[in-house]
Amino acid sequence: MQDNQTIRVMIVDDHTITRDGIKTLFLLYDDLVFAGEAGNGRDAIEVSKKIKPDVILMDLELPILDGCAATRQIKAINPEVKIIALTSFFDKRMVKDAIKAGACGYIIKNVSPDQLAQYIRDAFSGKTSLSPEATNAIIEEIKEPSGQGYDLTGQEIKILRMLSQGYSNKIISKELFISHNTVKFHISNLLVKLKASTRAEAAAIAVKNNLI
Repeated sequence: MQDNQTIRVMIVDDHTITRDGIKTLFLLYDDLVFAGEAGNGRDAIEVSKKIKPDVILMDLELPILDGCAATRQIKAINPEVKIIALTSFFDKRMVKDAIKAGACGYIIKNVSPDQLAQYIRDAFSGKTSLSPEATNAIIEEIKEPSGQGYDLTGQEIKILRMLSQGYSNKIISKELFISHNTVKFHISNLLVKLKASTRAEAAAIAVKNNLI
């Protein structure tokens, strides 16, 4: 990166206090500039269209539209933008889903300010920005590919988990901030992928194969 070149960063997180905290951190670094923010995946797409940031810090657990879906759509509109998944917890499947969606990094929110700043710089310069946990998960995925072969998405895993707990479509729709038709679509896909005839059978297969 050239001297005095600034990086315009957008923050996507459903918690205002998190967004404000990261904005405050940017004041510590001359090369990082706050460009904009959004509190859900749908707004993230619209805001990114307008401001065209260099780097986006994307939370994955978002209302209305999750971070992976938002990442996929933003990258389709602007392939040049660098998106880093910034989450509160580590989940191997979410790492895989985020990278598949087009994220160039996956880091945990407990990183230090200096580490976060360097991850942003790395992403901007075209490098992969992965936390040690995410790096290990990808290595394990290569060494030990999944034997189940179900290839479930992060959203499908959430719905499958709720199915196993006996939740109705209405409750799933409300909890995940998605439409009733979207829930039905995901459940239909789950039954096909798991080769199950009923919701109960799908839940049983999930438990048996440690999918949830």
